[in-house]
Amino acid sequence: MDVKDKVYISLQECLNESEKIPTSQIADNLHLSRQIVTHYLNQLFDEGKVKKTDTRPTYWYIEKEEQNAPVEEELDSEVFDSMIGATGSHKKIVEMCKASVSYPPNGLPILIIGESGVGKSYIAKLIYKHALQTGSIDKKAPFVVLNCADYANNPELLSATLLGYKKGSFTGADSDKTGLLQEADGGYLFLDEVHRLSFENQEKLFVFMDTGKYRPLGDSKWRNSNVRFIFATTENPQEVLLETFRRRITLQITIPNITERPLQERIELIETFYKEEAEKIKKNLTISSGAVKMLCFSKFPGNIGRLRNLIQVSCAEAYFKHGKEDNLLISEAELIHAGGDIPVNTTGFQTERNMEISILWNQPEEYIHQEYYDEYHIEIIDLFHKIETASWSQIDQLYLNFRAILRKINPTHNNLTEQRFFTQICKDILIRYGVKMNDSCGKELYILYAIFNQMHIDKEQEWKLKAYFEQSCPKAFYVANRIIIELKKYELQLEDNLAFLFALAIHEYISESLELNGLIAAHGDTTASSIAKVVNQACGTFIMEGIDMPMDTTLNQTVEKVQNYLLHSAKGKGLILLVDTGSLSSMYSKIKNNLSGDLFIINNVSTAIALDVGLKMLGHGSFEQIVESTKKINSFDVQFFEGLSKNKNILISCMSGVV
Repeated sequence: MDVKDKVYISLQECLNESEKIPTSQIADNLHLSRQIVTHYLNQLFDEGKVKKTDTRPTYWYIEKEEQNAPVEEELDSEVFDSMIGATGSHKKIVEMCKASVSYPPNGLPILIIGESGVGKSYIAKLIYKHALQTGSIDKKAPFVVLNCADYANNPELLSATLLGYKKGSFTGADSDKTGLLQEADGGYLFLDEVHRLSFENQEKLFVFMDTGKYRPLGDSKWRNSNVRFIFATTENPQEVLLETFRRRITLQITIPNITERPLQERIELIETFYKEEAEKIKKNLTISSGAVKMLCFSKFPGNIGRLRNLIQVSCAEAYFKHGKEDNLLISEAELIHAGGDIPVNTTGFQTERNMEISILWNQPEEYIHQEYYDEYHIEIIDLFHKIETASWSQIDQLYLNFRAILRKINPTHNNLTEQRFFTQICKDILIRYGVKMNDSCGKELYILYAIFNQMHIDKEQEWKLKAYFEQSCPKAFYVANRIIIELKKYELQLEDNLAFLFALAIHEYISESLELNGLIAAHGDTTASSIAKVVNQACGTFIMEGIDMPMDTTLNQTVEKVQNYLLHSAKGKGLILLVDTGSLSSMYSKIKNNLSGDLFIINNVSTAIALDVGLKMLGHGSFEQIVESTKKINSFDVQFFEGLSKNKNILISCMSGVV
């Protein structure tokens, strides 16, 4: 039972003695802070389970008809949690599968659509297990499977298989035979490749779905059976199923092929299958980065089924060659030998990420147990409530409190591949902003993601926290949001509220005392960001942001990016805008309303100019000092050197300084 349920039960118990009660009474009963109890009561209020007064202090109550209702226990979702993507790309699919099970009185028929090998049979079995788990069907209820393709050329035999038959009803019917509709009574009948059903058999089936009655071949008596249906097809239902039959199938879900799945889910699938093989052969495995990329970005027929087969054969190849060794390497060579000519999508290989996977077959997975989640969530929410009312001088103590919470969390996780992937992306972003991230910082960011990603914060609290962080540590908060934006590009599922925790984790590495903001806008795919990265790394902290402008980018698009930066960046005494062409310097009129101070625009930006400006910003130089310094170096020296040979000479042009 989680904390929210405990708060609800405590409210019910207290209301037995009173009509309405204050927050403090529940807090005292549960030995929790008033802020934490208020947080969960507001959640219950949003869900419509409790009511509150508009008075101060607030009093809470439950409508009479709801007061004696039991707390609704959440269904054990362990079955679907085992499915990769259950909270990601398959989240909506899982919800519809559960709905097909729970809808009264006997659930709803469901059609699973998808290419061969995407996992239709796997999901059908999960639906059945979920029905068992939730008590929707009896513990001994059957799960009967029929592949209609096996009878595609003999619809009469398929009809007999479904309905059963009486002895002598046709040649070869030497005895009575029970049909699958009877065998599946009380449970599930899964009809795979349902598009191979003849129209006549589709008609017989929808009559049974309407009435629950069927008649075996050669029998004059109607029989009853209570069957739940799961159908699967690789075809477009509109083209292969009768409209009258389709109307009986209430729910339809489409399973994406493996290349449409998020990258992280593809990596999880690969790691899961290699773990299975490591257990079989009792060997540690290292799957090279190139092999992982080949499996992630290649499109081959068969989807997940083919992926599993390739992985199994690649392990067999490595075992055959080096079976006496404790550690086996799976490289591209093993995969190519296993899969023949795997068609490779070379575009996906452009990433420079190290995607190597290491698997220790005899190392048990460790998890942070759910009971600790609630404790950590409570402490963080309590910390957030303190932050809302804290003064700037108190931020250091709150930061120490945050560190104390992190130290209590056991830094062990069940997905080391995801952790390495996550940490590498964070490191790349932080380096861009001049942060020299150590190993502990990377682990902390992943722990925050692993444990607090789903933590609920109400809108009012989110607004207050955002206002506070934008004032107290705006640069750290800005970088934290950049991390989340970048991680989402790699299809990781992150909540925006993590930015508050990320900002707390990295704020000690970023100077918040700068009075001026620096921004570079330059043409080219990476020109501005590269110069900004050099400046930030040289200064050892976040000094400048870079806005890249590919050649097809319009001025209005650039202005929009600048305005977005001004909206989310630290508010200081002014902005130094470095641009590479005169046309960009004309944007003042478009951005002036977004400025919180003075604006200094430097044209013809170079690395030398940007670095000089950045160092003076770091040294808290004034606008006037930076203007004068920039004037001195922002001039061209042109020198001609007469060549000693008769070949073409070289004209050198450079900013003032040493060549």
